[in-house]
Parts: sequence; C-alpha cells; structure tokens
Amino acid sequence: MKLIHLTHPHEQNKLELPPTVMALGFFDGIHLGHQCVIRTAKKIADDRGYKSAVMTFHPHPSVVLGKKDAHVEYITPMRDKEKIVESLGIDILYVIKFDESFAGLLPQQFVDDYIIGLNVKHVVAGFDYSYGRLGKGKMETLPFHARGEFTQTVIEKVEFQEEKVSSTALRKLIRNGEMEQI
Repeated sequence: MKLIHLTHPHEQNKLELPPTVMALGFFDGIHLGHQCVIRTAKKIADDRGYKSAVMTFHPHPSVVLGKKDAHVEYITPMRDKEKIVESLGIDILYVIKFDESFAGLLPQQFVDDYIIGLNVKHVVAGFDYSYGRLGKGKMETLPFHARGEFTQTVIEKVEFQEEKVSSTALRKLIRNGEMEQI
C-alpha cells in the first residue's frame, strides 16, 4: 500500500495519478460501518480496473474545529489504522493534515482539490459523510459538486442490535468498560 501524506494546498498532479475509487471518512475504530465503506470501494475499484484508495484525516477534526486543548480519545491510532487499511487490500492511503487551512475549504474547493484533483473516478462514503467548511457539503450535494467528473456510492446506516454502529458509540462502550459489546 502506498501511503501519501498531504497538506493543503497539496501539489499532487492529477495526470500523474492512477484513476481511483476512494473511500472517504475519518475511520476511527474501522468498525463494521467503516469496513463496509472500504470494502465497497475496493470491490468497485477491482470491478472497474482502478486503484483503490482511502482518504482519512489527522488530527481529528474536533481538535481544529473545537477547543484547542481538546483531547481526542482515538480508538485506533494512526499506525494501527494504516495497518488495518492495508490488510483490507487498499492500494493507496491518503492522510490529509486537518488544519485551519484545510478546514476552511468550501465544499467545491474540497471536491476540486481532493477528489477531482486526485483523479478519483468514484467515491464511496457513509450516508452521513460531510465535507467542506462547517461540513456544508453532504452526500446529497456531492453529485452537484462532482460536475460529471466522478460517480458515487452512498453506504446506508449500519446497525447492530438496532443501534447505529459509530465511533462515538464505540468510545462510549470503551469508556464504560463494556468490552463484550464491542
């Protein structure tokens, strides 16, 4: 797996990058919902003869968007996340430095620079994925921002025992010592 760290503004050249199917998300914990997103991206990439990619961010957006002294309890440290993503057969892992400059991107700028600009031909993300300044871009607006350059697959909510599987729920279970639920 190729690991690419990017800081905004990045200098990747679309013409030098292979066409990819990209899974978008923070992916902390790489739980069942995340695995569904990543595996779907991998399958579509394989079916279309493209490279598979995952885009994640570091640090957690709440560190930049929230209190500066915010302490984020990561379920999966970055090194472990890299290993898990690689074990899922992904070709490229993009780790984007989430800083104030990146957080300030308008939704169209994010799409132009980090999806179209990275030669992405298809995007896979969860139903609640958001992008761009203040999370204004949603999966419903992505086709508009794509301007015909790529297609998308939206992964619907993944539930376990009638509860949404989420990193927030996992952190709560870990904090409460409810490891058998994980």
